[in-house]
Amino acid sequence: MFIDDARKSLGWGFGLAIVAFTQVACGPGGVADGIREPPPTGEEAMDGWKCESKEDVKNAAEPLVVDWPGGMRGKLETRMTKGVAVVKYDCETIELLEDCTAGGTYGYMGMTTKEEMVRLKSADEVKANLPLSGLSIVAKIGAEMQRDTSLDIATVMVGRRRTTVQEVRPEQLDGRCDGASHFVRGAMVGAFVMKSGSKAKVETVAQVFGAGASAGSAASKISRTQDGYADKCKASSPDSSEPPGQCGALIRLELTPIRSLQDELAGNGEGGGGCPAGLVRVSGKCTKATKRVAYECKTNDPIDCGRQCDAGDMASCVHLSVMYAAGKQLQTDHKKAVAYAKQSCQAGFAGGCNALGRAADYGNGIKRDPQNAFRHYKIACDGGDPDGCVAMGLALRDGRGIPRDYKRAKRILNRACEGGEPSGCSALGEMYHKGQGPEIQEMDPKERGLVAVQLYQRSAAGDWPDGYRNLASLYTDGLILARDDAKARELYNKALKRYQVLCDDSGVGRACHEVAGMFRRGDGIAASRDKAGEYYDRACGFGFMDSCVRLALFYKNGEGGKARDVKKSWALIEKACEVGNGWGCTKAGYYAQQGIGRKLDKPGAAKFYEKACTLGDPSGCNDYGWCAGTGFGIPRDFKKARTLYIRSCDMGSQFGCYNSGLFHKNGTGGPRDEKKAIAYYRIACNKGYRKACEHLAEMLDRKNPREALAIHERACEQGSSASCYQAGLAHLNAKRGVRRDEKLAFARMRKSCDGGNKLACSYVGDMYRNGIGVTVNLYSAKKVLETACRKGEYYACASLGELVENGLGGKADVKRAFSLYEKSCSRGRINLGCVHQGMLYETGTEGVKKDKKKAQDLYDRACKKRSPIGCFLADVIQKRGKKLPMQDKQIFRKFERSCAAKKNAEDCAAVAFMYLVGKGTTMDEETAVVYLKRGCRGGFQPACTEMRTRLIQK
Repeated sequence: MFIDDARKSLGWGFGLAIVAFTQVACGPGGVADGIREPPPTGEEAMDGWKCESKEDVKNAAEPLVVDWPGGMRGKLETRMTKGVAVVKYDCETIELLEDCTAGGTYGYMGMTTKEEMVRLKSADEVKANLPLSGLSIVAKIGAEMQRDTSLDIATVMVGRRRTTVQEVRPEQLDGRCDGASHFVRGAMVGAFVMKSGSKAKVETVAQVFGAGASAGSAASKISRTQDGYADKCKASSPDSSEPPGQCGALIRLELTPIRSLQDELAGNGEGGGGCPAGLVRVSGKCTKATKRVAYECKTNDPIDCGRQCDAGDMASCVHLSVMYAAGKQLQTDHKKAVAYAKQSCQAGFAGGCNALGRAADYGNGIKRDPQNAFRHYKIACDGGDPDGCVAMGLALRDGRGIPRDYKRAKRILNRACEGGEPSGCSALGEMYHKGQGPEIQEMDPKERGLVAVQLYQRSAAGDWPDGYRNLASLYTDGLILARDDAKARELYNKALKRYQVLCDDSGVGRACHEVAGMFRRGDGIAASRDKAGEYYDRACGFGFMDSCVRLALFYKNGEGGKARDVKKSWALIEKACEVGNGWGCTKAGYYAQQGIGRKLDKPGAAKFYEKACTLGDPSGCNDYGWCAGTGFGIPRDFKKARTLYIRSCDMGSQFGCYNSGLFHKNGTGGPRDEKKAIAYYRIACNKGYRKACEHLAEMLDRKNPREALAIHERACEQGSSASCYQAGLAHLNAKRGVRRDEKLAFARMRKSCDGGNKLACSYVGDMYRNGIGVTVNLYSAKKVLETACRKGEYYACASLGELVENGLGGKADVKRAFSLYEKSCSRGRINLGCVHQGMLYETGTEGVKKDKKKAQDLYDRACKKRSPIGCFLADVIQKRGKKLPMQDKQIFRKFERSCAAKKNAEDCAAVAFMYLVGKGTTMDEETAVVYLKRGCRGGFQPACTEMRTRLIQK
């Protein structure tokens, strides 16, 4: 995620867009009363202001909807449950387009209860702030307003409904949308009272809510309107997932203009409080600017922002802080940015607290203090700032400034997502995708994967690049979503463009880092190490330390357009660690461990790993655990290693989880605990670590063979040759609760063989030879078996010997076959090689002198290694009536039962041979061939050879 750095540099996201929504103090009687305007004068009256054209309301707007009839507000609420609501908003009125919608959903975000008193003192103020019925209200009480009457609106706000959708274009609208001008980005909810009042008498929110229905000097002409009750709102809290009953009325809308691409390219200017052209926001209303009253400045006017901040408008102070921090419109000055952020935060403005938290988090203009940063993030989040919630959630997730707490991080990031912050949705989606936290880990991987998809989609709907990128990765790997390379490229391209805008135009280091990563990996674009190096260089220059570490690795390897320079590489790593980058400290430990760019230093490496772990880097904890477990640089301490591995796993490291499973399985550093071992292996497996999946499936094989097979299948898809082999065996031998599937078995074995599993190659060779799951191809069989035999798979040597001996796939060569059988029997101690070598001695052939004694010895050797065929042939060759340990009939029944139970293909072959010679049963060649087929299908090659011989003879 790059949200932290983006906020640091830009206030990126919605901190500016919603400042008018969050400008009141975090509780009753705060800033709303502190910026109370003085009595009006002739100079301040709005006489003369008039909305001339649609251009005057073309930008963002935040009109009140307290004048809407209850039924109309109800229709809007209903519309917001079915998609993004669209309105027609112009100089004369506002209209909900009930049959028009845009894609997207709304969430709800609670906040600290806020009270606001809005007093409309002129007819023009009424028309500007109540576009629906302002004209009719003025018609009723316009004369009284010229004298003493005001229109008083008391509100209690507990949260907002908001969508992550930030932009809607005309072509994205659906339904009857004639005249559509804005979509509803969000809405403040709570309770309100609207009534007439006296300009000479200032009432509090509590007084207005407590007054009777007859209150107001013009009560006969305008009725008191109320929705909800202030006392009911007291039950709300920032953690609330819905507003309390009788406190969920829509109060103020956040409207965003629907613009075509051409409009956007032409430029739209910057807003200040969401007011029509010529008006400014003061105390929750749009009014005419005066010299005597501070108002919220426009975000592209630093001079006016400075003037209004000095005059006491805290929203303007927030804007000024962002300008100084980002170096936009003003030269970067972090100390001034901190001063203005502190001023607005102390006045209760959530955006200011968030900015102050960022400064403390990154050490910009103030001492780096993650704990202080977290405190301010929490204030901002509770105050209704979604950006603050994202920063707070990430701090909890990563253990930065506060102990790691996945459960709480999940809750806070969900609050940000529901509050319309797309980066919050993406960060929460990553938690589900990676399985971070016990609650999420316990979910079925497929189920939590689908939750991640939904969250990434909400993030992408908000045009957030992480949402695009994460969705693209899912379409690429094909594990959760069906593989779709075209869709993935489209999403990667969108992500790249957004990252580049943030990097190139706004100098956001994290965005540059992401661009570099996409070029390095080739995500939807042609990979370019040189371009990656260029962007890592820029991100590092902006102070993003992860990029400095990556840049160091480029210097170490002499890539990315960087000449190899291990000393420079070490300098970058050391700097990153010094400023508190955990990954940098982990790499520093590795450099010290290997002596890269500095002297080899075992104790120093352990210290770096320890620091990395303290800073919250999962790999650092895992590597420090390795030091403790091996005694590298510190005394060996298995108990400490076990604790560190568990901590690393809790932080999200798949290697830490795997090692925790290993230690619990073997009882290293503590008691053996098979249940916990399975749990840790499962976490590591779900994170994509193939070796953990292999161990997990092995442990589950007896308890739950079906699940074991499913895990092997998943690991096979991820590239585990060992798991592909196990899955192939299951499908070939109808084990682990599945039917025999020769084609699937071959596919799994082929993949395992291609991945380097030599035993799987011996199966692939035999399957090519015998046409099991694939068309017979003796050339391919011979080629695969030769490779496996050369790598030391001695069963393959024996199987290859059969091909060579019988001239299958090439010219017959008995001498070479004998050599292969001998290699298989003597080096590999494989029964098959001994049996075939014995057969050649027994019959005598070209290059092999007949020698029954040697044949007898080889058969006996195979028999001692529990080969039924070896025992059978040993008994036949003796011809002295010497029996096996059991009587012939007992032996026959034993082999027959084993073959029927599909336990051993060799036993099926033994039954066949006993039918052929009439031992333990009557001689029956036809039945013998049936059992030879069974043995061959089970993978026992002598049965295949004998079967083919019999069929050819017929």
